This record gives sequence, C-alpha cells and structure tokens, in this order.
Amino acid sequence: MASEFSPELQNQLIQQISSDIIKDGERIDLKQCLNLTAHTNPTMSGSQYYDYPVLSNSVTDVTRPHIPGSNLSQSLTLKQLSLVKNVPIPADILSEFPRMQAHCVSGFFPLISRAWIAIDNTLYIWNYLDGSDPTFFDGVSETILTALVAKPKSIKINNAVFQNVLVICTASEIIILGLNLKVVDELSNESHMKTELVLHTEPLFRISTDSCIFTCSVNTKLGRIFLGGSDGALHEVDYKPSAGWFSGTKCWKNNHSKSTLSYVVPLVSPFLSASADEALVQLEVDEGRNLLFARTDKGALRLFDLGASGNELYRTAAMSIQTIQNNASAITRSVDRSNFKIISHIAVIHRNESEHLNLLMTTSTGARLYFTVKGFNYSHDTRPYMLALVHVRLPPGFTSSSRDKPSNVGRTVHVRGTTLMCCCSDGDNETLWCISNDSFGPQVPLKESYTRVDLDQLTWDMIKLNQNQQVLAPRCSSLVEQFFESRQQFAMLNATSTLLVEKLRPVDQLRELLLENSGPDNEQVQMFFSSLFKPAEACVMALLLAADDSSTFVHVANWAIQAMILYGNEPKFSGIRNNPTSLEQNVSGVQDFTFNPRFVSTSTKVSTSPNNMTHTLGSFIYSDKFLGTCLFVSRVLRFTWEFPLLKETLILNSKVPALQFRWTKPQILEVLRRLRYLNSLFPKLFDPSVHSSAAAQRVSQFQVSAEALKIELDAVDHLRLICTKSEELLAFLSILMDYNVEEMLAGLSGPLKQQLRDLKFRDFISTDKTDVTSLLCVTVFGRLISENVKTDPLINKLREICPTVFSADDAICVQANDLLQNGLKAPNPDSQDHFLYESLELFKQVANVVDLVQVCGYYQQVNFCEGIVDLCLCAAAKRDPKNLGLIYYRNMQPVDDLIGRQLFNTCQECYQCILKMVHYYHSVIENGGSVASESSVVPGNLTAHEARSFFDGVISECLAKDDELLHYAVFHWLLNRGLYDTILENANVSLEYVLTSQCRTSSDRELIVLLELLWKFYEKNGQYEQAAQILCSLAGRRSTFVNLGQRVNYLGRALVSAKSSSPKVMNPEVSPELIKEIEDQLEVAQVQVKVVNAVRAAKTILSGDKEDVISLLNSELFNLTSLYSDFACSYSLAECKLACIVVAGHNDPTKIQFIWTELIDNLFKDFISERSKDPQSTGTSVEALSSRFSAIAKDYVEKNEQYLPLNTIINHMEKRSCELKLGVSWIFLLLLQLGLEHSVLMLVYTELWSNKEKIWKMLGEPYHLLSVIDALIRHFLDTAMASGDQKLTSSGRSTFFEVMSPFVSKELVKLTSMSSSDPACKTLIDSLKKSLHNAERLAMS
Repeated sequence: MASEFSPELQNQLIQQISSDIIKDGERIDLKQCLNLTAHTNPTMSGSQYYDYPVLSNSVTDVTRPHIPGSNLSQSLTLKQLSLVKNVPIPADILSEFPRMQAHCVSGFFPLISRAWIAIDNTLYIWNYLDGSDPTFFDGVSETILTALVAKPKSIKINNAVFQNVLVICTASEIIILGLNLKVVDELSNESHMKTELVLHTEPLFRISTDSCIFTCSVNTKLGRIFLGGSDGALHEVDYKPSAGWFSGTKCWKNNHSKSTLSYVVPLVSPFLSASADEALVQLEVDEGRNLLFARTDKGALRLFDLGASGNELYRTAAMSIQTIQNNASAITRSVDRSNFKIISHIAVIHRNESEHLNLLMTTSTGARLYFTVKGFNYSHDTRPYMLALVHVRLPPGFTSSSRDKPSNVGRTVHVRGTTLMCCCSDGDNETLWCISNDSFGPQVPLKESYTRVDLDQLTWDMIKLNQNQQVLAPRCSSLVEQFFESRQQFAMLNATSTLLVEKLRPVDQLRELLLENSGPDNEQVQMFFSSLFKPAEACVMALLLAADDSSTFVHVANWAIQAMILYGNEPKFSGIRNNPTSLEQNVSGVQDFTFNPRFVSTSTKVSTSPNNMTHTLGSFIYSDKFLGTCLFVSRVLRFTWEFPLLKETLILNSKVPALQFRWTKPQILEVLRRLRYLNSLFPKLFDPSVHSSAAAQRVSQFQVSAEALKIELDAVDHLRLICTKSEELLAFLSILMDYNVEEMLAGLSGPLKQQLRDLKFRDFISTDKTDVTSLLCVTVFGRLISENVKTDPLINKLREICPTVFSADDAICVQANDLLQNGLKAPNPDSQDHFLYESLELFKQVANVVDLVQVCGYYQQVNFCEGIVDLCLCAAAKRDPKNLGLIYYRNMQPVDDLIGRQLFNTCQECYQCILKMVHYYHSVIENGGSVASESSVVPGNLTAHEARSFFDGVISECLAKDDELLHYAVFHWLLNRGLYDTILENANVSLEYVLTSQCRTSSDRELIVLLELLWKFYEKNGQYEQAAQILCSLAGRRSTFVNLGQRVNYLGRALVSAKSSSPKVMNPEVSPELIKEIEDQLEVAQVQVKVVNAVRAAKTILSGDKEDVISLLNSELFNLTSLYSDFACSYSLAECKLACIVVAGHNDPTKIQFIWTELIDNLFKDFISERSKDPQSTGTSVEALSSRFSAIAKDYVEKNEQYLPLNTIINHMEKRSCELKLGVSWIFLLLLQLGLEHSVLMLVYTELWSNKEKIWKMLGEPYHLLSVIDALIRHFLDTAMASGDQKLTSSGRSTFFEVMSPFVSKELVKLTSMSSSDPACKTLIDSLKKSLHNAERLAMS
C-alpha cells in the first residue's frame, strides 16, 4: 500500500459501508409515495408534469434539470423494454385453427411454464419458452371453456403420485387430471430445467357444473381451486385425495356466494347489492395475505378472506362499478368520469411493495385505482373488513409534458412498481405501454417513466415469468435490487407466437445507451450521469455493468469504465469549483448515496510528505467515482456484511443445532467475482497515468490539486484494503466448503461455537478476527491429518489465494498439529516425546489462536501434563500481554473494569484445560481406577496410584509457576472439591490472597472453611499473630455453623498461637495486649459454656425455649453484661451469675451473699424434689447435693476465696439441713473435703453460735450449731489421732485449740448453769466435756 495505514480512515469507510447498507434497506411504502395519510382521505396523481418527468434541456426546472453552459438540445430517451425472442406456436397446433367450429380460449399455466389453447373440445399445451413439448388432450366431448393447473392437496391421489393437477371446465362438467413433469436435461442458464409433460388422461375426478358456465379460475399455494361462474358466484372445487373406509374417492363443488353451509350471511351484506347476472371474469389471489379478489364483467369488485391459515373463506366486501366510478370522480373532480367507466383488469399489490395498499384496478383508459382492505391503522392480526378506493393515478397524457394517452386497455400486468398494459388499436394492431418507477425508485412523490411499443398482433394473455418465485421481502430501490435480481421477464401470447420481453433495469439502460452511441463520449451518456442520476449512483451502475459484462462484452465493460472516469468528477477542496457542466441537483430524487461525510471537516490533517508534515485544509469533497465505488462495495457485500459467517440449523432427527455456513458456494462465488473485478479496476479508475486520452483531457479540466488527489488516493488505498480482506475471506470460505466443515465443527466446544456463531463478516474486516479463521483451519486440517490426507496442496492454495486470512500462524498450527498426530502414533516413548515437545514449541508460537481444548485433549491422551500446563500458560500470556486480567484480580475485581474482567475470564478459560486434566485424575483416584470421560480424547487405563502421581505432579507444577491467576484457578478448583489437605500441602504466597478474596463473596458456611484454612496457612508459615487474629475472628463470628465448643477451641488455639511467637524467629513477638485480650475472651467464653450447661440442666425452662436459648448461645460469643442480664438473670441461673461477677472482678459482698443464698436454695429445692420422688433415697440425695455443691464451690476455694462467703454459706446450709433433719456432720465434712481447715470452720461455727439467731428455736433445734461444733471437735480429734497429725498443719492445730478450748469451757459453764431437763442438752454437755478432756490430753501429748 502506497499510503500510511490509518485505522481512523478505515473505520470511517467501514462505518460508511454499514450506513449505505442501512440506507439502501430503508423502505418507502407505496402509500407514502402516493401521499396517503388515511383511507378516508383519498388522493390523486398523474396530472402534474413531475409525475411523468421528461428529461430534456428545454425547461430549466428542478424536475427537468438544466445543465449550465451545455448545448444539449435533445431529451434523454431510455428504453424500458427489450424483446428477448419470439417463440412461434408449434405448427401442429396452428394447423388446428382452421378446423375450429365453436370456441377458442387460451392462456398460460405459469406453474409448469406452459401455454395452452383450447380449440373446441381439444386442449393443446406447449412450452412457451422454446415451443417444444406439444401435448394435447381430447378426452371431453364438449367445448372447453377454461383450464387451470394447480398444486394437488396431496401428492398421492388414488394411490398415484402427481406433481400437479389439471382442471378442465366445460359447460356440463369439471374434469381433474393428474399431471407430472419429467426432467430431461438440466440447463445452466438460470434455474430452468428441460422437462417433458406427462399427462394422465384418465380423469381423477368428474363432477357436474350444475348448469353453471365457468369463465375464470385461480388456485392457491395450498391447492385450493376457485372458479368464477357466469352466475356471478364464486365456486370452489374440493376433493379427498384418497378413499375412506366406507366411501370411495370424493370430489365436490361449493358455491361460496349462495350456499349457507360454509358461512353465515351478515344481516347487511355488500354482496346483496351485486346483480346476479354479472359474471365473474377475473380472479386474483394475494398469497401473502390470504385474500381473493373477484371482478365481474361489468366492473364490480368483490373481496373474499381466506383466513389467517388460508384454509377458510369469508365473504368480506364488495363494490359496484357505480360506486367505484363515483368515488374516482369525487377524487379527480376535473377529470371526465368516463375515464372510470370500464374496468379492464385487477392486480394484487403484494406486501413487498406496500403494507397498506392491496389492489390495483386498471380502467380502459389506463387510469390506475388503488384500494385498501384494512385502512392504514390496524393491528398485525386484523383481518380485512372493507374495500376502499384511496388513490387514483391518471395515465400519461394528462400532463403538459405528454400528449399520448393509453386507450382501450385490455390485458394488464403489475409487478413491483411496473405496469404493462396492452392497448388495442384499430384492426389487429396493439400498443404495449410500460409504466415504471425503476428509473427513479420509490420516492415522494411517485415519479414514473413510460415507454410505448407497437405490436402487430393482439395479445391474448400476458404473465410475468417466475411469478411463483416472487420475492416477498420489502421492496427497496430498483438501484439496489438490480445487484441481486435479474431482469423481469414477461410472456405475451398472441395468435401465432409467444413474445418474451424483458423490463430493463437502470444498469441495462446504461448498456443500451453505450451500445447505441458506440461509447461514453456523447450527450446521452452524459445526461445519464448528470441528469437522471447523481454521478455517484451512475458510477455504481457503470461498475456493475463492467463487472457483469467483462467476460462477454469486453468493449461494453471498457466503455462503462471510461464513462465513470469521464463523468465521475475529481476530488477537490470546497474553494475550487467543479466543471460548470456538472450538476449538483438530483432530478430523480433518489436517496443521497454519498460518502458521509462527503465533506471532510476543516480540522482534517493530511500527510503530504514523508516527514509527516500536516496542513489544515478547508472542506474536502471526494470524487463521485470514489463515492460510487464505496456504494458499489456496500451493495456487493449487502447480504454478507452484517451477518455472522455461520448460523445454527436444526438437522433432521437431531435436537442439537449444528453450525452451517450462512451462504451457499454459488452465492459466495458471485460476490467474490464482483470483488475481484473491482480490485482489478482500482488502478484504472484512480491512476491518471492509465486514463484514456479523452478521459485525461477531461480530468485535466478539473485542475485537481496534489493535496486533494493525495487525500483521495489514501482513501482509495484503504477501501482497496477492505475489498482485499473481504475477497480473501470469501475465497477462504469457498475453499473450506469443499471439505464438509459443518460436520467437523460439531466437535468444537461450546464457547468456540458461540464465538463462531457471533462473528459477523464486518467484524472480521474491521478487527482482524484471524483467531476465528485459524480455528476453522485447525479444525479442517485436523480432520485431514487424522485421515492421512496430504495437507500441503491445501496449505499452498490458501497461502496463495488468501494470505491475510490463512496467515503464517495458521501454517504453523497445521505443522504443529501434524507433529502432534505423529506423536500420538509414535511406536516408543522416546520418539513420542520428541514429537510432542516439538509440537509444543510450535503451538506456543501461536498459542493465542490454538484450539486449546482440542490440543490439550490430545496431550492428555498420552499424559503429556507438562505440555498442557506450558501451552495454557503461554496462551493466557499472549491473550493478555499487558496483564490487565491480573490487575483486575488484584484490585478485587471491580465491576466497572469491563476490559479487565473480560481478559481475566479469558485467562481462566485457558486454564480450564489444565483443570479438566486435574479433574480427570482426581476422578480416577476417587473411583480406584480409570473412569469414563465426556471427551472422546482421554488417557488410557490408569490405576489409582498412577493417577495420584500425575495429580500431585500437576498441582505442584502449576503452583510452582510464576502465574498468580493460574494459582487462583488451581486453588479455587481444590476449594470447590474440599481438598483442604492438598491446599495446605502445596500452599504458597498466592494462597493468602485467594482465600481473602474468596472470603468477600462466600456464603457463611464457605467462609468458615476459608478462615480455618487461612489460620492454618498462617500458622504453617510462622505468622502466629495473623493466625491468632483469624482464630479470634472465627470464635467471635456470628454463625449457626459454629457451636460454642468450637469457639472455645478457636480461642484456645488462638492463645497457643499468640504465645508461640518468639523474638528468635523472623516474625516479631505477639503483643502482650493481644494475649491478654484472647485470655479475657476465653474466660468469658468459658462462662458462656457454664450458661449453656446451666440452661440445659434447668428444669424451669420449657424444652422448646431451652433449645432456642442454647442455639442462640451457640451462634455467637456474648459479653459478660449480656450473659449476666439476658441469660443468668432472665433464667435464674445463680451459678452463672456468680461466674459472671467473678470474671468481671466485681467484689460486692452483699450481692455475692445473695447469689450464694439463691444458689443453695436451688440445690435444696432439687434435693427436696428428688427425695419426694423416692423417700427411701435420702442418703443418696444428700450425696448428690454434696456433689453438686462441691462442683460449684471448689473453684472458689482454690482461687477466689473472696467470692466464697463461708459465714453465709454455712449458716444458710445448716438452717436448710436442720429444717430437713439431715444431720449435723455432712456440711462441715463437705467443706473439709473441699480443702478448708478445721480451724477455719471452727471460727465460722463459733461465730454463728455467738449470733444467737432465733431461727434455731423456731426450727426446734436451739443447740443445733453447738451439736455441729461438738461433732467438728470430735472429727478433729479423731483425725488428729488417726493420722498422727499428718493431715493437720501446726498453725491450724494451734488455732483450733486456741478457739476450741475457751469456747467449749465457756459454753459448758453456760449449759451447766442452765436448769434444764432437756435430755439433748444433757447429752450435749457430756459430749462436750468428753471432747474437751480429749482435746486437753491431746494438746499435752
């Protein structure tokens, strides 16, 4: 390329091509062309000079453009019709005319491409295209009135197969015959085949006409047969294709106009106004809308609705000739009403021409009346309900520019904006009028041109050829249609022959002008470029003409190119005026098909030297030949540009859609042919050195500046690049179509199929989607290599024809794939490794375009794990060379980073091949041997031991790579499968971020698992403080998936981790504050454990509430305040209250005494409850009471004596024991077992006795405490004598004697001085004296 490549300019051209395609597809409905807004507001046209414009220089008007400074004196005359050939009627048939006795009728059978003539009772049929295959039928005795060929309702009738049926009507009967076409020879021109007619003369059905004369007939695509009768009624012939169980084959006739069996007559029907003596003479079917129109011999119009399915029939509306005439006269007030008196023909306006107009009626004077059946505002499912005349189009002759008028119009054909009318002259002469808007296209207002052709014979019938294949897509401009549709052909039957004529397209008219004038350098061709069309549009037609005629009419193609150079103008700046003979106004009103922007803005900078010097220029105007070339490219690529290369299609007997090419090979080759020709024309069109002398002389008149030429040549180079890439892609697809690619694509993975399905043609051109074409190449070559087919010829062909599409990378892929296949077939491990490593090195060179799934599948077949890991890593690196995916990952995957997310996902897709391999090995391990795989390419049989070895090796290798995204993929896979031990065994620095990032998006249960892994990771790496913090977080996290025991365990582990740190290791010592915090949390947690146990043991809480409370206490750790107020107090858990106070360090003697009192009351309450159930178990109950008290009090005896108020405890317990008569020894014995000394208890008891509380008398035991003291002394003495003073400390012994002796002596005096007859008192005195004596003796020993 001569110029420097500019992505901005290429994108501008690509956008322009897309814009041109959209503009070409914009539809202007016929309703708009006729200025219709509502069916109640009819309009007229045809009376103004611009309705049928004459292109000449006689009048300077916007509709008849003047060329300033020119000497043109003649008008531009364009042919619209061309005679293809005159096919004589076979001589054998012509010889039968002199024998005619009564009647002759003729017509066409378009369904089978045949013409027919019925002479009396004999029907003659022949091929009107070449006059061959004459056939006759004389199996009726009466005169044939009409005939029809229709599609059968079933191809099998009476156990015989028929392609079509022939319906023959006589005066008395209707006969249906079977008919087939036998293919004799296939012709290359168009789609016609040489066929022979096979007529089965034995009638399939015969039914009576019931004395009705049928004058016209029509059939539908569903095989329905309608007949128009002389009685004015619409009849339908129906039949059953096969016989039933109890009846034979049946055929019958329905009268839809008078029978009450098939419809319900409305109360007020427009049909009632139709006279019964008006015969139906024409029937027309609108297949797209399922409508049937009927015309009577007097011009009345009737509408029948065939229903949405086409299998019904409803009489909908009718309009008499008087109504039609009145309405038309009201619309055209200044026109004589006699112009609407006689109706000659009706024609259906198909949906591709107008969505709202339905019927065209032609009068004998050539006036065209347009009707609608639903109005203009309706829903999609609205069915027809009326007939309304909405527009009258007067024929030529009503304007000042035209004096000729059609008259005596007979046969008429209307097809997509073109109307042909046969006008009878005097005698046997006739004039054929052709009125069409093809030269102007659909526009507002409607403009038409017309042509008259004199015929020397009357036309019997006239049809458009191939009308059964009529395109029903919305109509666009004829300037666009001529690229893809051939000329419209018509057949006209007369008394001696069939005339085949063609309607010339605008490009055909240009050809005729060039041929008539022997070249382009003349006024007629100049007017074609400057007056009729904009120069750019005319240049498009010149290119089309040159491309289509280059192989057959070389001189015409050269003339077309010369015309384009002559009249295509040259680039310029806005300050330089063009040749004054060129026009800037467009007479045709055709859409503005210009490069956008045609004017380059003032900020455009153009490189004018190798030093990249730039100049700010004024507005720049591209030449029309360049604009026309852009438009030509857009139309050539119209049906490929915005469409994906492949499409999904459901194949028979398959539920899974398959990928297929969107276009057929002939379609691609046709587009390819035009592109190749255009590429060959670029030097001739835009290089002044190759212009002809006349063209060069004209070009020099434009005074083209070097800067302007440089700008356009740059754009030409970029446009040529687009054409070259498009050509190569189409050539590439056409080559691949020879290798059954659709079947090969079935084995691709889902993402790759999606990528192929979504790629549009323009995406490849604009973004160089070579990875997709490489994928297609690898798929094809992989199949060829597997079938041992040599690939060198195909490689060389692709490199020669499409080097851009089939790049050097694609060739490397093929070479690597060949090595891979050799490695799979290698006979020994050494040679296999050699092939595999060589293929790996080649695949890594093109890793960004390799089909990883397929290649890695083959590598996995031979357990080439290293190759899979390396290839996937290389592919990810090449697809994300700037590590944007890693940045996205490290930034915590922000939502607004779309590019980063896309590249992150791309890398993860690359790693899926590794994970697929790991998953397979893990499945083998779990199942103890080889397992089935979804892939057809799997390793051979593996033992669990071998799979374990491969599994561990792949995991270790992946995590040893310096690729954080790969680490993420592997750890994420291991996490999803619960392989936590494997994770910890292979933990690396990436694991911390993987776990922390996963924690942000995980559920509660998953989060617990992740945090447990995280603290184990920290602990394994010696990061004890982090481990302790994670454990504390786990313990304090509110969750139903962690119970209280686990939380205490977490805190315990946290304390161990915190205390495990040492200054001698790399990690710094954990702060004492953290250790103290953990210890405090652990103490509170232990209190919470006591609360749970207390709640579980509490009998005052209902079981349902108890479970709820326990569940709540398990769900999180509470602080002391909550534990005390919300649980201990709320549920009267005295022991828990005390534990809370102790842990809180709250030393309130009054509250402590109150809690102990409550606690003792609860213990005795339980004791009483148990004893009441079994009165004989008092001893056992006392033991249980002692055990429970010991469990509560032992901690306080050992550690927190300040929270053990002995006076209160002993006093309250003795009172309750005395009340229950439980004895005098068990309480102090219990306290002694807890570790209290005799001396301490002696002091407490003597103090309690000295208080002289009245409650003891109330309990009936005034000496209870003294009895306990006596028992305590005796126990002390027994213990001292039995143990030899080993269990008594010296201080405790001396203290005991110091307290005991004075106290006992004092109390003996008091008791002795008391005059009491109480035996218990006397016994107590004796016991005390004895105890005192023994104590004194023991003290003296």
